[in-house]
Amino acid sequence: MNYGEMQGILSQMLQVQRQMQESQLKHETEISDLRAIANSNARAIEATANEGNETKQDLRRLVNIVATFVEATNTRLQSIEDRN
Repeated sequence: MNYGEMQGILSQMLQVQRQMQESQLKHETEISDLRAIANSNARAIEATANEGNETKQDLRRLVNIVATFVEATNTRLQSIEDRN
């Protein structure tokens, strides 16, 4: 193998190495973008779950208020019946 052939091979190797680096950089960028999307989705899911928990707590409060109202109404009705 002469000097010119060795230079040609080295040139090809450098070109392949550059292509591989560009490809690696592209993939790393895509992975970074996917991680950002996954993190965003995780935050959205967590927020939705928290809203669900708040809704459940609101419903429990409402049930307690209605139960208190029903109890007060029954007590009032009982006292009216007792007078008659």
